[in-house]
Amino acid sequence: MHNNIIVNAVERLTPSRVRLSWQSPPKSHEVKIYLSDSADIKNAEKTILTQTTQSSIDLDILDDRRCYFILDINGQNYVTAERVLPLEGANNFRDIGGYRTGDGKTVRWGYLYRSDHLHNLTDKDIAYLNTANFHTIIDYRNEKEYSKQPNRLWNNQLNTLRLIPDASSAELAAKASNDHEKIQELISLSQSKNGKMVIDGSGLIMQEQNRDFIRNPETAKIYRELVDIILDSRNLAIVQHCRGGKDRTGFGIAIILAILGVDEQAILLDYAMTSELRYSRNMRRMEKYKKETDNAEILAFLYSMMEARSSYLEAAFDEMRTRFGSIAEYLTKALKITESEREKIKQNYLY
Repeated sequence: MHNNIIVNAVERLTPSRVRLSWQSPPKSHEVKIYLSDSADIKNAEKTILTQTTQSSIDLDILDDRRCYFILDINGQNYVTAERVLPLEGANNFRDIGGYRTGDGKTVRWGYLYRSDHLHNLTDKDIAYLNTANFHTIIDYRNEKEYSKQPNRLWNNQLNTLRLIPDASSAELAAKASNDHEKIQELISLSQSKNGKMVIDGSGLIMQEQNRDFIRNPETAKIYRELVDIILDSRNLAIVQHCRGGKDRTGFGIAIILAILGVDEQAILLDYAMTSELRYSRNMRRMEKYKKETDNAEILAFLYSMMEARSSYLEAAFDEMRTRFGSIAEYLTKALKITESEREKIKQNYLY
């Protein structure tokens, strides 16, 4: 793709209307917009929707299937799609296509996805996901988490792979049977003079967990398995998820984007998007917690655990630099990614 063209992700306005926007060179004239079921620019069958001289347009389109938009700008084709899938039972299911790399390429749409758990998918969600070409699910949850909220699969041909990194902080919510039990445990910890957990809203516990992802050699082995999975193009398309789709999944996605050469700031923004998408859900959870306690520090702590602050992932990047010198050296030395593997991954996932 040309460096002077930026095609933004599609924004869903209503269940039947979307907005496309883009930046194009001053000399560009009419932009032709096509609809396709495939993100393969060269081979996609496409239907023309409209053409315009503007830099954005609202289009009527249903939310009943995964689709892509191909824009013809000055004879050059560009593909884009909704980043966040319009699902009822998952609020953090999104495509990580469309991000630009340092050498001017773009992450392919429709190949790599991230999500929260898949337990609450509705019949409408199942029908929608069956229109996309999924092959593999990577589930980062442990057995207790999975038993509480098993995935609802939309296709019996899906291949589910279990990767279970040590993420004790992220799993805290799954340990308690209910909100009351969770609050009482936190009250006990906050009153313990010997407790190692800081009960406040600083988010330090989540920063330390992300640093532990780098410190723990067993975690490196888990995410090396992720690299092996994405190396095999037969696994496409892949969706990674954990419980909320922010910590274990967020780290896995960050690794992939770093391998592909996506700018660190864009990786952090993708990570932090989870907080925006889960805001309403988090507010509902906080209202329930407030019925159990009015302790401001415990409430602030619980909210910090639900958020995906960029500082959490920044802590992991900082630990990579401290221990290995750079993010690139972490990928090479800890995950043992060779140059030929990196190039193969780029060939699989970049336009």
